[in-house]
Amino acid sequence: MERFLVVLLACSALAKPPVSPAELQSQDGKIVGGNPAVIGQLPYQVSIQKATAYGPEHYCGGSIVAPQWILTAAHCAAGHVTSELTIAAGILNKNLSSGEPSMQLRSGLKNQIFFDYQTSSMMYDIALIKVTEPFEFNEFVQPIALPNQMQATPAGSVSTVSGWGSTRESGPLSQELLVVEVPTLSLKQCQDLYFPLWYDVDPSMICAGVADGGLDACQGDSGGPLVVNNQLVGIVSWGYGCARPNVPGVYTQVSYYSDWVKSLLV
Repeated sequence: MERFLVVLLACSALAKPPVSPAELQSQDGKIVGGNPAVIGQLPYQVSIQKATAYGPEHYCGGSIVAPQWILTAAHCAAGHVTSELTIAAGILNKNLSSGEPSMQLRSGLKNQIFFDYQTSSMMYDIALIKVTEPFEFNEFVQPIALPNQMQATPAGSVSTVSGWGSTRESGPLSQELLVVEVPTLSLKQCQDLYFPLWYDVDPSMICAGVADGGLDACQGDSGGPLVVNNQLVGIVSWGYGCARPNVPGVYTQVSYYSDWVKSLLV
């Protein structure tokens, strides 16, 4: 599953939308308004790929947080046979046949989905995937630091989000890894923007975006990193469309789960 796209059909700002975050239309999708990454710029970024009749196919992003562990969204891990997943690190092109010299491939071994994950509300949208063999860390493949438990991210912080999702709503997947910078919002700012759309933003979520739109994560970026000051503060989770004005992207706030994550990194 990709980042969920909220689709409101024939509803006004005063009417309850007919879909919950778990019923959002998801389509293959890249970062909106971003630029191509360069090799080694995002050494923690991975592509999570599922097995298909045509070979591995990218469907979600993730972040290396330990030699054998990837942090991603729960909706990326749920419903997939972990052993059939391929985790690709050290790449720019999501096509694994490109043969990038820095590429490291691992198979999934098991996953740990946060026990309170709620598909209906997208609450607790966080999971760990363990790979069969540790990654070999070098200048192209590195873990990202985690924030402390309940560490706050100040509103207005410059954050970096990256992935292979779409450059526009319902657009095709990007072949190349893209990256964009967006400011974070306060919880109240984000709640005020989503309230007219009848969607709840929980304190365990963090939002990032610009008022004019045009810069955002999109479908296909799910599970990918939101980074501030070299720390993984968010995980791409859901949003109302992609890069629309006054509708920021919504991310799982990693600091709410830091102790849980660290307890499993063994």
